[in-house]
Amino acid sequence: MGAKAEIYHQIMDLAKTGISFVILTSEIAEIQQLCDRVYVMTHGEIRAELPHDAINERDIMLVATGGQLD
Repeated sequence: MGAKAEIYHQIMDLAKTGISFVILTSEIAEIQQLCDRVYVMTHGEIRAELPHDAINERDIMLVATGGQLD
């Protein structure tokens, strides 16, 4: 198992015990794999909260660049 996969595994195991994590990444695959929800920020403000089943690159980029979700 690679180092990245091992870290992901440890994060997911700890999250199952109730421990929360803040993950900062621009990698959509990491976000989709690891996050229960995503907060999209623009200019220091939270612009959207996306639950796990709504995490997708289009919506994240739309909000991150100043657009709004329908």
